[in-house]
Amino acid sequence: MPQVDGEGRRDRKKRENHARIYDAARRLFLAQGVDATTVEQIAATADIAPATFFNHFPSKRAVLNEMTSEVFSFLGFVIEQQLKASGGTRERLARLAAEAADGIGESRGLAREVLLELVRS
Repeated sequence: MPQVDGEGRRDRKKRENHARIYDAARRLFLAQGVDATTVEQIAATADIAPATFFNHFPSKRAVLNEMTSEVFSFLGFVIEQQLKASGGTRERLARLAAEAADGIGESRGLAREVLLELVRS
């Protein structure tokens, strides 16, 4: 992971642990679903203690909430790009749908979980 300017060892370690937890959760959520994934599994996959998990996220649902925020950001970016693009509304909507599908297609199972979380909230 690249070092952020002015970042000390402690901050770098904290950022790296956060990223490892997030990545481990993403992989487990994809493989077995959110409900079947435990904090202990995420911690073991990230090679950290469960207590370290809770230093970064209050719950596994909080990890999913962060993923949901990223999906919103991605979709917001795609929408913004299509609002600025040339062409008619139908053409821009078709490009929007295609870009969104391509962007979340790689993680179809996780996208389902994120959408369910959106509905719950």
